[in-house]
Amino acid sequence: LIYAVQRGCPLHSEMTNYAAYEGHSECLQYLLYLDCPVEYAMHFACQEGRVESLRLLHEHGVSWDNNAAITAAKYNQLECLQYLHENGCPWDESVPIDAAKSGRIEILRYTLDNGCPYGDDIMA
Repeated sequence: LIYAVQRGCPLHSEMTNYAAYEGHSECLQYLLYLDCPVEYAMHFACQEGRVESLRLLHEHGVSWDNNAAITAAKYNQLECLQYLHENGCPWDESVPIDAAKSGRIEILRYTLDNGCPYGDDIMA
């Protein structure tokens, strides 16, 4: 990666996406240092359970929203959901609802035990 960048390879969000998806922390850290564009890296890190990638993205100031928590819940990535919650990522009733619909009991339990709001749909 360093070789390619030093020889003029253009930086693209696909690079950060792939590094986050695969959990290549050193590559991700280097790309963030270079201010490589970040588009869906947070989503891919949550999808694949890459807590270290989440941490690097968060520390670099990459914004997150409720979709990060939804993705972690949908893909049954409890450690990612815990990191997100413990570090102030917003969540709403769609997180436990998606967990319940997907049969993610451990995720559902975590959200309810940790004060995530839920609607009447959770009982359906």
